[in-house]
Amino acid sequence: MKRRLTVIPVVFAALLFWWGCDTELQVEESEVKVLQLTDIHILNDPDKDVRALLTVSLMMDAVQPDYVVITGDLTSESDNLTAFKTFCSYIDEFDVPWAFIFGNHDGEGVAKKPELSEYLVSGELKNCLFEKGPVTPEELASDELWYDKGIGNYEVPVYSKVAGEEDQVIASLIMLDSNMYNKDL
Repeated sequence: MKRRLTVIPVVFAALLFWWGCDTELQVEESEVKVLQLTDIHILNDPDKDVRALLTVSLMMDAVQPDYVVITGDLTSESDNLTAFKTFCSYIDEFDVPWAFIFGNHDGEGVAKKPELSEYLVSGELKNCLFEKGPVTPEELASDELWYDKGIGNYEVPVYSKVAGEEDQVIASLIMLDSNMYNKDL
């Protein structure tokens, strides 16, 4: 039986005016639906953020994804940890496995990538698949890590779980941190 991986990209920039768990996804269907969300830019303004969250809710209902990938720029606010907690707790309530990849703005606020990563792997988020990636404790302690190293690089194997068949990897989703702007340019 041939299996397909469908990725549905969604770019929020035009619409908006301006994981501490096992990294593995098992699906029972032959087609896997992955909903990609990007550039959500939570603003820590309930009147504006409700629009973004409603849009996410409508997409989740329409697509019924097996998996969600948030590909960066969740926020560009100085209080980025509050914005992260707002969105991550919201998306986690859908009870769908999700992964996060840092964008170029996510670590620009008060909380840098290591602190944001700690929140993502803290266990508070039951459906989050985020991993810090292959970094050492020394690298995590570095003041420069948030800026010039990919802290969120990891792989998520997608397993087929078809009745009567042994679980098989049908795809691998590779999460790569694209890093931040070069401060020397």
